Amino acid sequence: MTQGTHLHLLWTCATLPGSQDPKALYRARSEDGGLTWAGAQPGSDRAASAGWILAAANGELHIVWESPEASGRSAWHARSLDDGQTWSGPVNIGLASSGTGLSALAADPAGGLHLVQESSGAEGTSLVYWRWDGATWRLDEGLAVGGRGGALLALQAVTEPTGRLVVAFARHGLPTADNAAPVEMLFSSRPVPAAETVSWPTPTTAPGGAEGLPATPGATPAATV
Repeated sequence: MTQGTHLHLLWTCATLPGSQDPKALYRARSEDGGLTWAGAQPGSDRAASAGWILAAANGELHIVWESPEASGRSAWHARSLDDGQTWSGPVNIGLASSGTGLSALAADPAGGLHLVQESSGAEGTSLVYWRWDGATWRLDEGLAVGGRGGALLALQAVTEPTGRLVVAFARHGLPTADNAAPVEMLFSSRPVPAAETVSWPTPTTAPGGAEGLPATPGATPAATV
């Protein structure tokens, strides 16, 4: 992640013995565009299965990561107000019901963060949605994505300059008459910051044209992922 001439890296490394998922989270910082780097620092003292680092519009840096738990996977958050020189202590965001699954993180122009987590249950697959308003995390309305063949194949989130959160995902479609297994690309969006009464619209087939992906005529991409 780039912020001016400063670069920030975040990665997982399998060096945490005895954990449920033996991966540790590390971060590093460069002040000269990547010519030299400060020594790697632990990003968390917990096992980490995934992690993201983002720069908010107000200049704050945010790290969000997931840790495996016995009943699912928990999400954690830390932030820096001085370009990564010091970091706050970890704050627990919440627990997703699924032990495995895809997740995506996006930042909006107002400095908010948006974490979307795949969760699977008896009623199919859904997306759990957490929102950071600059001070606290809150669990907002999620999105049911159906149960056509198990886990999602891909998941991405991005915010538009106009202030909408767009979530795109890929899933297995219904088998065709010749027993082919098509892949569906769908997306849904909502305004942010979101009021409690705002709902996700029904997912729409994403613009495509690739084999097995129906195209939406006249669609214009609103953001680059």
